[in-house]
Amino acid sequence: MLSQYLHTHATSTKPRLRDKQHTIAHKAIAPRCDGAILQIACVVMAVAIGCSKLENPSGDLKKPVQESEHEHFPPHWPGSLFHASSRLDAMIADPDVASSNPLVSSSKEFADLIQWLPFLAADSDLGREPFARIDGWSTQFADRLKLDAQNKKPLREIVAENGIESMVRELSKICSEETKRLQALQHEYDSPQ
Repeated sequence: MLSQYLHTHATSTKPRLRDKQHTIAHKAIAPRCDGAILQIACVVMAVAIGCSKLENPSGDLKKPVQESEHEHFPPHWPGSLFHASSRLDAMIADPDVASSNPLVSSSKEFADLIQWLPFLAADSDLGREPFARIDGWSTQFADRLKLDAQNKKPLREIVAENGIESMVRELSKICSEETKRLQALQHEYDSPQ
């Protein structure tokens, strides 16, 4: 294969180009073992460094990988769909409740939670039908809630709007059914065969 390269590519009629091509080809096929080992070592080092950058993109060796993975999530990001549902339930029950993040208004937190529902649902074991309902709710309400939050509309007024409270109740019901399903699966798995 390399001899074919030499024959086809290192046979230029221009002496300067031919010499350069020959030098490149000669370096590629030089039987010097120490050069080949050095090249292999360089490739292995580059791959190892690249992989470590993928594991810890910040490059900060003192910071654990788990810590750097979640840096881009806001402080009021819920841990799961179930946490989001519980938080929305609490906000519906008491619209005067303070935000879980002091830097964000409760209206903004509410709007964010509704917007994040499809992402949280996708990260759960929900079936297609419940996921489609949650995605539809988010699509239906997210933009309006975001605008309300930007206009500093109080959460009490947002909650009073048509459909919001019933959507949160339906979400709670979906999460409750999913919790029961997961508990039944866990019980089935834990029980002796």
